[in-house]
Amino acid sequence: MSEEESLVPINKDDFKVVVKPASIEFENGQALDKIVDDMAKRYTGLVVTTKNYKESRALKSDLSKVSKALNRYRIDKSNEAKEPIEDFKNHVDALIKKIDATSHGLDVQIKQFQETARKNRQAGLYPQYLKILDTYGVTEEQVSYNPDYNKTTWSYPRMVRDIKSRCESFVKEQEMQKEMRQTVISQAKKLAIGSEPFLDQLKTKSLSDVLTNMENYKQDLINIEKEKTERRKEYENANHKVVGNKVIDTSTSEIVDEIHTFLLKISLTKYQYDNLMRYLRDNGIEGKITKLKGNSDVQ
Repeated sequence: MSEEESLVPINKDDFKVVVKPASIEFENGQALDKIVDDMAKRYTGLVVTTKNYKESRALKSDLSKVSKALNRYRIDKSNEAKEPIEDFKNHVDALIKKIDATSHGLDVQIKQFQETARKNRQAGLYPQYLKILDTYGVTEEQVSYNPDYNKTTWSYPRMVRDIKSRCESFVKEQEMQKEMRQTVISQAKKLAIGSEPFLDQLKTKSLSDVLTNMENYKQDLINIEKEKTERRKEYENANHKVVGNKVIDTSTSEIVDEIHTFLLKISLTKYQYDNLMRYLRDNGIEGKITKLKGNSDVQ
């Protein structure tokens, strides 16, 4: 059988339908035209009065009956003219229904066959996929199996090239991330600041932005330390001295402030805890910090 031949022995040349324009002969149409024209001429402009009220009502009723009868007659005759079209439609619909039912049965089986073929193909390709991943030292979660590999449109060499390309891209990205993290850690040591929050920033920001943020943070710390030193000098120059829970002006012996005690319950990371302790020490704040039961020790 050639490619142009069809398995279905029906083609457009088999659709032989003769269409004849509908013909309706209104035999007494002209006679009715005259009757209606005469009637309209006679009654148009009629004025209803007390004398002709009953006659007018009867006339109106008769006109309505005739109008409805003509309309019903028109509908019935129009439906008669449509019957051949409706019969033709029903006949063709029945043919299409039979063809579609046959097609649907084949479609279900074809899809089942294709699904089985995909599963069998994956069973043969998956071990090769895992082997390539192992070569690059990556996992299935890092470079997933592409379901498109199971399609016949994907040749085996093409699949291998795609997996290798994806693995190489992933490994390159991991190496880049590692280098960026090391750069952040080295810069944090150089600036004497914690690296943890800036490592987290790498998830959403570029390396240059993170390094800029680190520089700005360090400058903020320098500015804060400078401000604290100035405040400490002002405090000392003001001749203030802590006695019990009172702050005394030694030059006047007046109480200028009080020491207040607060109880805080907060959850911190090790990095945040270290920053808090540094802040307390730098500001001369004394107190006792008690770890809650169940928390790991912090130094």
